[in-house]
Amino acid sequence: VRRRRRSGLQTAIGWDSVKRISPGRWIACALVPLCLGAALRAADTYPVTPSERAAYEYLQDGGQPVKARETAEAVLRVSPDSFVAYYVIGAVYSRVEGSLPKAHHYLSKARRLIERKWGVPVPSSGPWLWHARVIEELIDVTAEMDRYEEQLELLAAHDRLYRPPLTASWGWPLMKLGRMDEARAKVQEALRSDKPGTVTHAMNTLGAIENEMDRPEASYEVYTRLVEMVRKNGWVMHTVYLRNAGAASLGLLRFEEAERWLLESAKQFDYGTFSNPWRSLAVL
Repeated sequence: VRRRRRSGLQTAIGWDSVKRISPGRWIACALVPLCLGAALRAADTYPVTPSERAAYEYLQDGGQPVKARETAEAVLRVSPDSFVAYYVIGAVYSRVEGSLPKAHHYLSKARRLIERKWGVPVPSSGPWLWHARVIEELIDVTAEMDRYEEQLELLAAHDRLYRPPLTASWGWPLMKLGRMDEARAKVQEALRSDKPGTVTHAMNTLGAIENEMDRPEASYEVYTRLVEMVRKNGWVMHTVYLRNAGAASLGLLRFEEAERWLLESAKQFDYGTFSNPWRSLAVL
Protein backbone atom coordinates (compact mmCIF):
# COMPACT_ATOMS: atom_id res chain seq x y z
CA VAL A 1 0.00 0.00 0.00
CA ARG A 2 2.76 2.39 0.90
CA ARG A 3 5.21 3.80 -1.59
CA ARG A 4 8.44 5.66 -1.13
CA ARG A 5 8.07 9.42 -1.41
CA ARG A 6 11.37 9.65 -3.23
CA SER A 7 10.02 7.70 -6.16
CA GLY A 8 7.63 10.46 -7.10
CA LEU A 9 4.90 10.97 -4.54
CA GLN A 10 5.12 14.34 -2.89
CA THR A 11 8.69 15.36 -3.44
CA ALA A 12 9.93 13.20 -6.32
CA ILE A 13 13.74 13.35 -6.23
CA GLY A 14 13.87 16.93 -4.97
CA TRP A 15 11.43 19.47 -3.59
CA ASP A 16 9.09 21.71 -5.56
CA SER A 17 10.04 24.49 -3.15
CA VAL A 18 11.51 24.76 0.31
CA LYS A 19 11.07 27.76 2.55
CA ARG A 20 12.55 28.50 5.91
CA ILE A 21 10.29 30.04 8.53
CA SER A 22 12.00 33.04 10.06
CA PRO A 23 10.61 35.94 12.10
CA GLY A 24 8.53 38.09 9.79
CA ARG A 25 9.77 36.68 6.48
CA TRP A 26 10.10 33.70 4.16
CA ILE A 27 13.33 32.59 2.50
CA ALA A 28 12.62 30.59 -0.64
CA CYS A 29 14.85 28.27 -2.62
CA ALA A 30 13.47 26.27 -5.55
CA LEU A 31 14.62 22.71 -6.13
CA VAL A 32 13.45 21.25 -9.43
CA PRO A 33 13.40 17.42 -9.54
CA LEU A 34 16.16 15.99 -11.73
CA CYS A 35 17.54 19.48 -12.36
CA LEU A 36 20.96 19.41 -10.76
CA GLY A 37 21.77 23.01 -11.56
CA ALA A 38 18.76 24.30 -9.65
CA ALA A 39 19.55 22.01 -6.73
CA LEU A 40 23.11 23.26 -6.53
CA ARG A 41 22.06 26.88 -6.73
CA ALA A 42 19.84 26.23 -3.73
CA ALA A 43 22.74 24.53 -1.95
CA ASP A 44 24.87 27.63 -2.60
CA THR A 45 22.92 29.52 0.05
CA TYR A 46 25.56 28.02 2.37
CA PRO A 47 29.14 27.53 1.13
CA VAL A 48 30.46 23.97 0.95
CA THR A 49 33.85 22.67 -0.14
CA PRO A 50 34.41 21.43 -3.70
CA SER A 51 34.67 17.85 -2.42
CA GLU A 52 31.41 18.15 -0.50
CA ARG A 53 29.77 19.59 -3.58
CA ALA A 54 31.08 16.72 -5.70
CA ALA A 55 29.68 14.14 -3.28
CA TYR A 56 26.30 15.84 -3.40
CA GLU A 57 26.39 15.96 -7.20
CA TYR A 58 27.07 12.23 -7.38
CA LEU A 59 24.16 11.60 -5.01
CA GLN A 60 21.75 13.70 -7.03
CA ASP A 61 22.89 12.11 -10.26
CA GLY A 62 21.24 8.92 -9.07
CA GLY A 63 23.43 6.63 -11.12
CA GLN A 64 26.63 7.21 -9.16
CA PRO A 65 25.92 6.25 -5.53
CA VAL A 66 29.27 4.48 -5.11
CA LYS A 67 31.16 7.61 -6.15
CA ALA A 68 28.92 9.66 -3.86
CA ARG A 69 29.73 7.52 -0.84
CA GLU A 70 33.44 7.19 -1.62
CA THR A 71 33.78 10.95 -2.11
CA ALA A 72 31.90 11.64 1.13
CA GLU A 73 34.06 9.13 3.03
CA ALA A 74 37.17 10.89 1.70
CA VAL A 75 35.76 14.18 2.95
CA LEU A 76 35.28 12.73 6.44
CA ARG A 77 38.90 11.59 6.58
CA VAL A 78 39.93 15.22 6.20
CA SER A 79 36.94 16.93 7.87
CA PRO A 80 35.35 14.57 10.41
CA ASP A 81 32.63 17.12 11.21
CA SER A 82 31.32 17.49 7.65
CA PHE A 83 27.53 17.30 7.96
CA VAL A 84 27.32 17.26 4.14
CA ALA A 85 29.37 14.06 3.99
CA TYR A 86 27.31 12.42 6.72
CA TYR A 87 24.13 13.40 4.88
CA VAL A 88 25.35 11.99 1.55
CA ILE A 89 26.46 8.67 3.08
CA GLY A 90 23.17 8.36 4.98
CA ALA A 91 21.17 9.07 1.84
CA VAL A 92 23.10 6.41 -0.12
CA TYR A 93 22.45 3.82 2.59
CA SER A 94 18.77 4.78 2.59
CA ARG A 95 17.99 5.18 -1.10
CA VAL A 96 20.29 2.64 -2.70
CA GLU A 97 21.62 0.07 -0.26
CA GLY A 98 18.57 -0.20 1.96
CA SER A 99 20.70 -0.32 5.11
CA LEU A 100 18.30 1.61 7.28
CA PRO A 101 20.13 1.45 10.64
CA LYS A 102 23.30 2.81 8.99
CA ALA A 103 21.28 5.47 7.19
CA HIS A 104 19.66 6.50 10.47
CA HIS A 105 23.07 6.70 12.18
CA TYR A 106 24.71 8.90 9.55
CA LEU A 107 21.73 11.19 9.08
CA SER A 108 21.27 11.64 12.83
CA LYS A 109 24.94 12.53 13.08
CA ALA A 110 24.51 15.16 10.36
CA ARG A 111 21.54 16.64 12.19
CA ARG A 112 23.38 16.78 15.52
CA LEU A 113 26.40 18.48 13.93
CA ILE A 114 24.24 21.21 12.41
CA GLU A 115 22.11 21.82 15.48
CA ARG A 116 25.08 21.76 17.88
CA LYS A 117 26.86 24.53 15.98
CA TRP A 118 23.97 26.66 14.69
CA GLY A 119 21.11 25.83 17.04
CA VAL A 120 17.41 25.50 16.20
CA PRO A 121 16.09 27.20 14.19
CA VAL A 122 19.17 27.36 12.00
CA PRO A 123 19.77 31.04 11.14
CA SER A 124 19.48 32.26 7.57
CA SER A 125 23.27 32.63 7.46
CA GLY A 126 23.68 28.96 8.38
CA PRO A 127 23.03 25.67 6.57
CA TRP A 128 19.26 25.67 7.10
CA LEU A 129 18.61 24.06 3.72
CA TRP A 130 20.94 21.19 4.57
CA HIS A 131 19.16 20.87 7.90
CA ALA A 132 15.82 20.59 6.11
CA ARG A 133 17.26 17.97 3.74
CA VAL A 134 18.54 15.88 6.63
CA ILE A 135 15.20 15.96 8.43
CA GLU A 136 13.30 14.96 5.27
CA GLU A 137 15.67 12.05 4.68
CA LEU A 138 15.23 10.94 8.29
CA ILE A 139 11.46 11.09 7.87
CA ASP A 140 11.76 8.61 5.00
CA VAL A 141 14.11 6.34 6.93
CA THR A 142 12.03 6.22 10.12
CA ALA A 143 8.93 5.47 8.03
CA GLU A 144 10.66 2.50 6.42
CA MET A 145 11.88 1.33 9.83
CA ASP A 146 8.31 1.51 11.20
CA ARG A 147 9.51 3.95 13.87
CA TYR A 148 6.30 5.92 13.71
CA GLU A 149 6.60 7.93 16.92
CA GLU A 150 10.00 9.19 15.83
CA GLN A 151 8.66 9.90 12.35
CA LEU A 152 5.91 12.08 13.84
CA GLU A 153 8.48 13.97 15.93
CA LEU A 154 10.52 14.64 12.80
CA LEU A 155 7.44 15.74 10.87
CA ALA A 156 6.54 18.13 13.67
CA ALA A 157 10.07 19.55 13.68
CA HIS A 158 10.04 19.98 9.89
CA ASP A 159 6.64 21.66 9.75
CA ARG A 160 7.56 23.97 12.62
CA LEU A 161 10.67 25.19 10.79
CA TYR A 162 10.03 24.84 7.06
CA ARG A 163 7.40 25.24 4.37
CA PRO A 164 5.57 23.72 2.65
CA PRO A 165 4.42 21.47 5.51
CA LEU A 166 4.47 17.73 4.83
CA THR A 167 0.82 17.38 5.77
CA ALA A 168 0.11 14.31 3.64
CA SER A 169 2.98 12.42 5.25
CA TRP A 170 1.36 12.52 8.69
CA GLY A 171 -1.49 10.19 7.76
CA TRP A 172 0.47 6.95 7.48
CA PRO A 173 2.29 6.99 10.86
CA LEU A 174 -0.85 8.18 12.65
CA MET A 175 -2.80 5.33 11.05
CA LYS A 176 -0.17 2.75 12.01
CA LEU A 177 -0.30 3.99 15.59
CA GLY A 178 -4.08 3.52 15.62
CA ARG A 179 -4.81 7.25 15.79
CA MET A 180 -7.39 7.05 13.03
CA ASP A 181 -9.27 10.30 13.70
CA GLU A 182 -6.03 12.28 13.60
CA ALA A 183 -4.92 10.44 10.48
CA ARG A 184 -8.16 11.25 8.71
CA ALA A 185 -7.93 14.90 9.75
CA LYS A 186 -4.43 15.23 8.30
CA VAL A 187 -5.47 13.47 5.09
CA GLN A 188 -8.47 15.75 4.67
CA GLU A 189 -6.25 18.79 5.21
CA ALA A 190 -3.83 17.52 2.57
CA LEU A 191 -6.66 16.89 0.11
CA ARG A 192 -7.36 20.63 0.10
CA SER A 193 -3.88 21.27 -1.33
CA ASP A 194 -3.41 22.64 -4.84
CA LYS A 195 -0.36 20.40 -5.37
CA PRO A 196 -1.13 17.19 -7.30
CA GLY A 197 1.54 15.19 -5.48
CA THR A 198 0.13 16.11 -2.10
CA VAL A 199 -3.42 15.24 -3.15
CA THR A 200 -2.49 11.84 -4.60
CA HIS A 201 -0.35 11.07 -1.56
CA ALA A 202 -3.31 11.84 0.70
CA MET A 203 -5.72 9.79 -1.41
CA ASN A 204 -3.38 6.82 -1.34
CA THR A 205 -3.17 7.04 2.46
CA LEU A 206 -6.93 7.44 2.77
CA GLY A 207 -7.41 4.16 0.90
CA ALA A 208 -5.02 2.50 3.35
CA ILE A 209 -6.92 3.94 6.31
CA GLU A 210 -10.20 2.52 5.01
CA ASN A 211 -8.54 -0.84 4.49
CA GLU A 212 -6.99 -0.76 7.97
CA MET A 213 -10.45 -0.12 9.43
CA ASP A 214 -11.81 -3.19 7.61
CA ARG A 215 -13.87 -1.20 5.14
CA PRO A 216 -12.92 -2.88 1.83
CA GLU A 217 -15.70 -1.26 -0.21
CA ALA A 218 -14.66 2.22 0.92
CA SER A 219 -11.00 1.42 0.26
CA TYR A 220 -11.89 0.19 -3.25
CA GLU A 221 -13.83 3.38 -3.93
CA VAL A 222 -10.93 5.60 -2.83
CA TYR A 223 -8.35 3.78 -4.93
CA THR A 224 -10.46 3.66 -8.08
CA ARG A 225 -11.26 7.35 -7.62
CA LEU A 226 -7.54 8.05 -7.24
CA VAL A 227 -6.72 6.34 -10.55
CA GLU A 228 -9.55 8.17 -12.31
CA MET A 229 -8.40 11.50 -10.84
CA VAL A 230 -4.83 10.98 -12.03
CA ARG A 231 -5.98 10.05 -15.54
CA LYS A 232 -8.49 12.88 -15.80
CA ASN A 233 -5.94 15.52 -14.78
CA GLY A 234 -3.06 14.10 -16.78
CA TRP A 235 -0.94 13.61 -13.66
CA VAL A 236 1.87 11.07 -13.45
CA MET A 237 0.49 7.57 -12.92
CA HIS A 238 2.50 5.49 -10.49
CA THR A 239 2.64 1.75 -9.99
CA VAL A 240 1.23 1.97 -6.51
CA TYR A 241 -2.06 3.61 -7.52
CA LEU A 242 -2.89 0.89 -10.04
CA ARG A 243 -1.62 -1.92 -7.83
CA ASN A 244 -3.66 -0.71 -4.85
CA ALA A 245 -6.77 -0.46 -7.02
CA GLY A 246 -6.10 -4.02 -8.20
CA ALA A 247 -5.57 -5.30 -4.67
CA ALA A 248 -8.78 -3.61 -3.51
CA SER A 249 -10.67 -5.20 -6.41
CA LEU A 250 -9.16 -8.57 -5.56
CA GLY A 251 -10.36 -8.21 -1.98
CA LEU A 252 -13.91 -7.76 -3.27
CA LEU A 253 -13.56 -10.80 -5.59
CA ARG A 254 -13.70 -8.60 -8.69
CA PHE A 255 -11.17 -10.86 -10.39
CA GLU A 256 -11.33 -9.60 -13.98
CA GLU A 257 -11.12 -5.98 -12.86
CA ALA A 258 -8.26 -6.80 -10.49
CA GLU A 259 -6.35 -8.47 -13.31
CA ARG A 260 -6.70 -5.40 -15.54
CA TRP A 261 -5.43 -3.04 -12.84
CA LEU A 262 -2.51 -5.29 -11.91
CA LEU A 263 -1.40 -5.94 -15.48
CA GLU A 264 -1.40 -2.22 -16.17
CA SER A 265 0.52 -1.63 -12.96
CA ALA A 266 3.18 -4.16 -13.96
CA LYS A 267 3.58 -2.58 -17.42
CA GLN A 268 4.49 0.82 -16.02
CA PHE A 269 6.49 -0.19 -13.00
CA ASP A 270 8.50 2.68 -11.49
CA TYR A 271 11.68 2.58 -9.46
CA GLY A 272 11.59 2.97 -5.68
CA THR A 273 8.12 1.64 -4.97
CA PHE A 274 7.14 -0.90 -2.35
CA SER A 275 4.42 -2.23 -4.64
CA ASN A 276 4.80 -5.66 -6.23
CA PRO A 277 2.05 -6.16 -8.82
CA TRP A 278 3.56 -9.49 -9.94
CA ARG A 279 3.02 -10.98 -6.50
CA SER A 280 -0.64 -9.95 -6.55
CA LEU A 281 -0.98 -11.34 -10.07
CA ALA A 282 0.50 -14.65 -8.90
CA VAL A 283 -2.04 -14.81 -6.08
CA LEU A 284 -4.83 -14.04 -8.54
